[in-house]
Amino acid sequence: MYLYVLFFQNFTIRRHVKQLLSLRHHRCILASFRLSMAGIATCYYLTLSSTRSTAAANKLEQAGFQNIARMMKMILLPR
Repeated sequence: MYLYVLFFQNFTIRRHVKQLLSLRHHRCILASFRLSMAGIATCYYLTLSSTRSTAAANKLEQAGFQNIARMMKMILLPR
């Protein structure tokens, strides 16, 4: 009987650990999906119109992100 109780406790602990890992995995997938959606939305917003994108590039430049702003302007502005 004692061995059965030990086995059952071990089984339930393993089951709880599996459930927690599954939940953590599910949350990681949701978080990465949300981040990718936010990235897509940001890219779409920044490239929606060239004037809005140029203004965003200027703000990035003022904030100290010159490299990113330079790349955005190279892509957006005609030569």
